[in-house]
Amino acid sequence: NKILDGDGGGIVVHGEARGVYIGNTLSGSVRAGIGVMDSACPVFIGNEMSSNQGGGAVMAGQSAPVFISNKLSGNGFVGLGVKEQSTPLLQDNVIVGNVGYGILLQGRSCTEIQNSVVENNKRAGICACEQAFVRATKCTIQASGEGSQRAGLLLHDDSKAVLHQSTLVGHRTGNVVMQDRSTGAFTENDMSG
Repeated sequence: NKILDGDGGGIVVHGEARGVYIGNTLSGSVRAGIGVMDSACPVFIGNEMSSNQGGGAVMAGQSAPVFISNKLSGNGFVGLGVKEQSTPLLQDNVIVGNVGYGILLQGRSCTEIQNSVVENNKRAGICACEQAFVRATKCTIQASGEGSQRAGLLLHDDSKAVLHQSTLVGHRTGNVVMQDRSTGAFTENDMSG
């Protein structure tokens, strides 16, 4: 399916809805390409979210979506936004060239990221704030070229991160930047440039 130029979101899943969404193109929405709220638990496989003003995908409430092998590129504000108490699993995704953050985590969200590429987003590759938690395993978080991705992993407030067997390369501000009362555990990573 091609879902283009909507006044709202491209696909919005809420309540306790479930479903599997495969191979959709979501582009040009005023809000997010995909919105997941409440206690919804959908699965997204092989979708492309690009040029959506509100972001590629945004999750809130107590949702627990799964994103596998999706591409999020050129979206406004954020490639993928997670807030409130959402607990997504992100596996084998490419999050590249978004106008704001690659992945922004807020509230008490808890996000698992596996084997994904977060590259050349305008702000940080992954930013966690408030009391958000992120675990990234076997990810590539990199910046190349002028004006791309200032920090690889940026932690604010009381956020927490576990970074394992990942590669962080080329960030101007730092590959890992921790502020306020943030905490992290970092094992077997490759960080350079």
